[in-house]
Amino acid sequence: FPHRDKAVISLHTHNDRGTGVAATELALMAGAERVEGTLFGNGERTGNCDIVTLAMNLFSQGVDPELDLGDLPRIRRTVEALTRLPIHERHPYAGDLVFAAFSGSHQDAAIRKGMARVDRDRWEVPYLPIDPGDVGSSYREMLRVSSR
Repeated sequence: FPHRDKAVISLHTHNDRGTGVAATELALMAGAERVEGTLFGNGERTGNCDIVTLAMNLFSQGVDPELDLGDLPRIRRTVEALTRLPIHERHPYAGDLVFAAFSGSHQDAAIRKGMARVDRDRWEVPYLPIDPGDVGSSYREMLRVSSR
């Protein structure tokens, strides 16, 4: 459109259909320059774009989201304390189970094969999109006995 260089394309999504993050990613790919979101998607009705998931999705693809999420467990605890809303255990990147492997095949691929050849400059461990250390987590409790 005319004078495009004088406009900032901004996006504010809601998660009513479960697509807040996906819609925001598509908008960024289409040229949006600013996006709005909230920590863990907290917001009106079903929430807004989850800025944590969006930022970590970008990070996992080599794009710097320019947000410091290096101590995600502390951020999570703070948000839970202030909002009195628990973060789901299966939340991407911040849930208690995000780095857990329950099935034997996942454990074998991620732990024995993937972790054995970890290259700090290039993370390619199966079933783990990011290094737990990138968000202040550790490798403890990655293996779980039961299947969920």
